[in-house]
Amino acid sequence: MSTVRFGSDPDKFNKELALEYSIYGSGPVQAEGCVGQFPFYFRSRHTAWSFTISLNEDVDPSNIANPVPGCFDNRVEGFFKLDGVVGYELEGRYGTGSDASYMPDVDAEIIIELCIRRFLSEIKPDLK
Repeated sequence: MSTVRFGSDPDKFNKELALEYSIYGSGPVQAEGCVGQFPFYFRSRHTAWSFTISLNEDVDPSNIANPVPGCFDNRVEGFFKLDGVVGYELEGRYGTGSDASYMPDVDAEIIIELCIRRFLSEIKPDLK
């Protein structure tokens, strides 16, 4: 399994999903880690969350993530290509007001693992 390169040392692991990551902060809640060799970034703020994977191992997924979770107007869920970088992004709503900014870790863990499972179900075999 890869090591987390863009955040702190991982403290959450799921061998079945080849997943390791850390959740940190509030206002926004964030997480960084890897699924297999692919780095990911999770951010939850106001009433929305976003989850981005970079399929370019040398590109920090936070640099290609939608800077405004919940701004659904200009992004398409799933795989995308942006300036030569291939990525995968999902977004969703969470609570009201600023609930997502203070999302409990257990809720973030559930969302992250659901996003990873969806990513793994949609990825082409030659990218695994």
